[in-house]
Amino acid sequence: MNKKNGRKVSIIVILAIVALVGYLIIDSIKLGMNNSDLSDQYNNLSEAESIQNEKNSEKENMLLDENESKYLEDLAREEYDYIYSDERVYADTAN
Repeated sequence: MNKKNGRKVSIIVILAIVALVGYLIIDSIKLGMNNSDLSDQYNNLSEAESIQNEKNSEKENMLLDENESKYLEDLAREEYDYIYSDERVYADTAN
């Protein structure tokens, strides 16, 4: 009877170890996938940051130059859709 109890304990220990190893493998795969997603997200954010830094540099240069009035005119046209009183604007509705 002592041998049966010893086998039951060893089988339970082996099953516990197999379950733990299985869990660790699955968790490792999940972490790898999560790491890949975060790496892609980081690359996208880095690219967006460099684009924004370039835009900021362009705007700083415009403000430092004597083209400040040109910058303000472009800003009013692009951001706020301002036009001159004698100007006509046509919209392309073909799409």
